[in-house]
Amino acid sequence: MSINNKIKGIIFDFDGTLVDTLEDIAESANQALIDVGLKPYPVQNYKKFVGEGSEVLIERIIPKDIYSEELKSKLLKSYSEIYRKNWSKNSKPYNGIPEVLEYLKEKNYMVAILSNKPDPFTKEMASFFFPKFPFLKILGARPQIPKKPDPTAIYEIISSSKFERYNWSMVGDTAIDIKAAKNAEILPMGALWGFRPDEILIEKDILHIKQPEDIITILNNDC
Repeated sequence: MSINNKIKGIIFDFDGTLVDTLEDIAESANQALIDVGLKPYPVQNYKKFVGEGSEVLIERIIPKDIYSEELKSKLLKSYSEIYRKNWSKNSKPYNGIPEVLEYLKEKNYMVAILSNKPDPFTKEMASFFFPKFPFLKILGARPQIPKKPDPTAIYEIISSSKFERYNWSMVGDTAIDIKAAKNAEILPMGALWGFRPDEILIEKDILHIKQPEDIITILNNDC
């Protein structure tokens, strides 16, 4: 079957897939660490820290020998305040992403965003970087709704469309995204340009995409 007869909707992860946010996240988290007298990390280390939301990020950057819930709470508050002031300082869409989104819009694909970043923040950032794009849904982490890799939010996106589960795919750059797609039984596409290509390369039963434009090729070619 030709994949373009099957896939009619695509769900994108945000950080590391649509937008390169690493530097702003790292600088904000490092400043929070410095403010309490802790040592910052190289920016590239944050590729392993991000992906499961702010709380997990903070848990990962606190040295295990001094970890406490009190310190975590303090750092999380500080990081959130710093990042809110600096999230657009260096972040930008990956090369090729605007062109891919334009293609999807022209061809009437349904497109959604699903992130483990807090929901209001995900919506704000998506609106800033892609102000004119008609996303079907923009969803981030919300109270009472389990985060990726749980498939609940994916089902929510699919149920708001006119298509079935087999008409959808998810593009993401971490094992969390791939597992979410597999849990929802939709086609996983692994973005090798993102934060954790090593995780993507070892994943089986997925489509590996080296650059955003490959999405167009996949949609136009036989599966």
